[in-house]
Amino acid sequence: DCSRMNLEQKIISGSYPPVSDHYSKELCSLLAQLLKHDPEERPSVSSILDERFLSCRIQKFLTPQ
Repeated sequence: DCSRMNLEQKIISGSYPPVSDHYSKELCSLLAQLLKHDPEERPSVSSILDERFLSCRIQKFLTPQ
């Protein structure tokens, strides 16, 4: 898929358009971290799940079990 390859190239080169300010600052910050060129600088899944703004939303979808 051409659009997917185009996005991959933008991420690899580090030149992609900023995330819309329609989204929260927390989400924009997380996306910027996830799109870092160096994979070692990207957050782990556990650190992402520990983000307060996400954990509050995740709790809404969990059952008491």
